[in-house]
Amino acid sequence: MTTDSWTSTTRHLQRQDVDRTYQLWVDTPARFDPDLDGGYPLILCLDALWTFGTAVDAARILGLGKELPRAIVAGVAHNNPDIKELVQERAMDFTVTQAEAPRLTGVRVSAEQLGGAEAFRLWLESDVIPLLRSEYPISEVTFVGHSFSALFGLHVLFTAPATFDHYL
Repeated sequence: MTTDSWTSTTRHLQRQDVDRTYQLWVDTPARFDPDLDGGYPLILCLDALWTFGTAVDAARILGLGKELPRAIVAGVAHNNPDIKELVQERAMDFTVTQAEAPRLTGVRVSAEQLGGAEAFRLWLESDVIPLLRSEYPISEVTFVGHSFSALFGLHVLFTAPATFDHYL
């Protein structure tokens, strides 16, 4: 069954290793075909509050002009309405080392609470990406990061590069 318009969905995901929930947003292209041979490229956006909308707009516009293949865009966002707490959660998930964060970052948690990038990568690799692959035909995965999640992306690129096919 195909749909003529773009379709967006939202769900909540729980990590088993930490007491945090996340929102998973998925936007499928117009004329989405769940049985498409070869699948669609997946654009996976972390820091989705800041990156998802831009990636969706770019995928839609460039897809219409055939400048980019029609793509599925997914975003992972921390599910916390308090922006100050959300900044702390981002820092805990996306930093690589347990080191004091500079004050200008807004991070106020202790160094011992930071450095969760590898655990977050393992969660993406074992839970999130397989979930997306089970529900959508995916040909390749492009990572999109911003700020702390871009730091996370560099960590993955240098330690487990096969996690994603492309990095942005």
